[in-house]
Amino acid sequence: MSGSRGLLALCSWCALLAAASALLPRASILARAPVNSLPTVASRHHHRRQCLTTMQAMTEEEAAADQALIARVAAEVERESGVALDQLINPSKVINLERDLVKLRATLETATGDSASELRKTIDGKEAKLATEKRAVMQDWLKQIFVGQAALSVIIAGAMVYDRVPGFEHVDLSIRVLGFWVIWLFAIPSLRARKPTNPAEKTALNIAFVASPLVSLALPAITKDPVSIYWANLAVCAASYVYGFASGGQSEEDEAKQPQWVRFIFKALDFGSGRERGARK
Repeated sequence: MSGSRGLLALCSWCALLAAASALLPRASILARAPVNSLPTVASRHHHRRQCLTTMQAMTEEEAAADQALIARVAAEVERESGVALDQLINPSKVINLERDLVKLRATLETATGDSASELRKTIDGKEAKLATEKRAVMQDWLKQIFVGQAALSVIIAGAMVYDRVPGFEHVDLSIRVLGFWVIWLFAIPSLRARKPTNPAEKTALNIAFVASPLVSLALPAITKDPVSIYWANLAVCAASYVYGFASGGQSEEDEAKQPQWVRFIFKALDFGSGRERGARK
């Protein structure tokens, strides 16, 4: 038993000596290294600041190039189709296709052989899609359909909250609650889908889209009557239109003066309402 313990101790000492000998070269190298060659905290911070400055400059340069691309595409659409870019059915797809084509054409300049042929086929396909999307303009008849859809959703919502759904003697309370949410879920989005060009109406719909869910969430603490909450949502929409047209809406200069978080919210709301022309994939 004592012999096995001695053997175990000997093996442990051998392992310890081997580890120490492996570390000695590193220690000697560090000992010989001059102090000023070792990175300091200040130098690391300086390096990080340089990297951040470079990244910021690249980001600003890319943003400027992207804005130039959007302006060029907007001019092409207006020249070819006679409408503004945001009046296309899918302006974001037009911009993203143009971005893809710019990258593919740059890659094609250095490509050879089969890869170049494949790139040309891809470019031809995207150019055909781009030409189609540039002609896909929001027509007046389609706008009228969206208006009718909004009006129909308001009528259906009224039937739900008043418990007057045809074919049902009574509907569940959850259906009546869904009724006043229909204003926000269907009516306002249908009006936004028309891509209104009037800044006053854009402002009104932005406000209504933000205020309506707040009303639907807050009023149940005051009243449990779905009918009252339904009419409160309609009143909010009407008040939003009154304010929007009374103020004349917001210009792009006014929007630029808004706080960053406000601009982020309304930019998110603009996706799908025709102002998502710079939206990335």
